[in-house]
Amino acid sequence: MLEYHDPMKPDENSGMNTGTQPQQQMRPQTPPEQRPVKKEKKDSFGKKLGRTVILALVFGLVAGIVFLGVGLGGAKLRNRNDVEKEYSDKDYEELREELENLKEEQQQTSAKVETEENEDDKDDTSDDSQDIDVQQVSSSAATTTLDYDVADIVEKTQPSIVSITTTGTTQYQYFFQTYEQPTSGAGSGIIIGQDDDVLYVATNYHVIKDSDEIKVGFNDGEVVNAEVKGYDEDEDVAVVTVPKSDMKDSTKDAVTVASIGDSTALQVGEPAIAIGNALGYGQSVTVGYISALNRTVEGSDGTFIQTDAAINPGNSGGALINSKGEVIGINSVKYVDSTVEGMGFSIPINEAMSIINDVISGVQKAEPYLGVTGAAIDRQYAQVYGFPMGIYVKEIESGSPAENADLHAGDIIVEFDGQEVYTNDALESLIKKCDDGDNVEMVVYRADETGNYEKMTLNVTLSAK
Repeated sequence: MLEYHDPMKPDENSGMNTGTQPQQQMRPQTPPEQRPVKKEKKDSFGKKLGRTVILALVFGLVAGIVFLGVGLGGAKLRNRNDVEKEYSDKDYEELREELENLKEEQQQTSAKVETEENEDDKDDTSDDSQDIDVQQVSSSAATTTLDYDVADIVEKTQPSIVSITTTGTTQYQYFFQTYEQPTSGAGSGIIIGQDDDVLYVATNYHVIKDSDEIKVGFNDGEVVNAEVKGYDEDEDVAVVTVPKSDMKDSTKDAVTVASIGDSTALQVGEPAIAIGNALGYGQSVTVGYISALNRTVEGSDGTFIQTDAAINPGNSGGALINSKGEVIGINSVKYVDSTVEGMGFSIPINEAMSIINDVISGVQKAEPYLGVTGAAIDRQYAQVYGFPMGIYVKEIESGSPAENADLHAGDIIVEFDGQEVYTNDALESLIKKCDDGDNVEMVVYRADETGNYEKMTLNVTLSAK
């Protein structure tokens, strides 16, 4: 039996072994031409084709791409001349494009099959799902616009909005001494009506409070002096009048009376536009929405409209306007806090108009007064100097209810209408709850000739100025 020997590999028994094994006699070599040739096994064309089909099914290859590739490869192996003959009318770029097209068709077919499978899965769901209405997602190219134009509304309403600047005097108290300092303020107003003689301008009471002089600035830049017609301090609503005789004809022609809306018909989410004299710079416009209705604000009476339209200092007394250009509120308060953004409040115009109409018609409820100037005695000062805690009476207005009740300068008021009082604000608040002509009891401490304080009760009949 013949044994094949690789001439390039050292035989373990040959004399060329460099190990320690003893050399053995070399066997006679068989001539190369007489050596048997070891045949390599080749896969048949059927097996190759089978593998190709299986790969195509597993990996989702395009059958046309595989066959063209196999055909091209086979043609190259058989005869290059045959390839040139077979593809003489197609260059490489055309062939590549054809393969790409086949690939795209395969991808589209796969996507179609997947879609059909998903539809089959939907058909298997219960009948109840057929009754559900699904909101379709709109195309990103679609646009939605509001049915109003801010610029048109502002152009229409600005002639009815005015700026208000005030000058006055603020008193500062240091123990029993009072110091005065000139002050100035800025706010806004709304031309709410007119007659042959004057324009009526609505604003906030706190805008014109304690003012010695009031000036109204119109949209054309003209500035005219104004006077207070009346106010409701609790509701923070006031009316000032501007004499038409002091206005230029061009200004009279430029101004308009605001259109009044219905604040009871408002809905949360409606657009809102605020116009006013922000920071005293002149008219400015901010836009937002109605955030809430019937809001209460600490330290204020009544309810408010809440909006995220920016309301800044100077906007007070200005207009909150709806998308129709109608006034729906008088801007009044902004909630300021480092953790809060976009909380402004307006007095509903329906509530404000009831007060405004009463002021203009002269049927507003008369507010009573006491007629004293006082200074608060706090706990620390009372302990140091031995005074009772209360309100020290510094001055009494001539002809006032206080004078008629025999109240003296130097008395200390400690109770009013059954309530203890320690500050001027507390006393004023209790007086405003009374009506013109009410008779109330007031408890005071009065010092005798030796400086001892004696407690006594006075009856006061309140009256309007």
